[in-house]
Amino acid sequence: MPDPSVVVPLSLANLRRRAGVTVEALAAACAVTLRAAYSWERGESRMSAARVREVASALGLGDSDELALHRWAASVDPAIAAKGGE
Repeated sequence: MPDPSVVVPLSLANLRRRAGVTVEALAAACAVTLRAAYSWERGESRMSAARVREVASALGLGDSDELALHRWAASVDPAIAAKGGE
């Protein structure tokens, strides 16, 4: 059982894992390549608002998690990811 005192930072990968969905299944559900799904998770590419809704649906996210995913997606900066997260 996970320790409730441990705070896990929000990310697409964490939401996906919590939903019990593989990255392969997410890519298939969103009709994108595996490479695209991995790029979203690593912050190497941004998702549009429509894509975030599609991902949220594929993961079965509730309203609060979908809103959190929108906020996370808006904070993604591919330029920073390309530099290794500096």
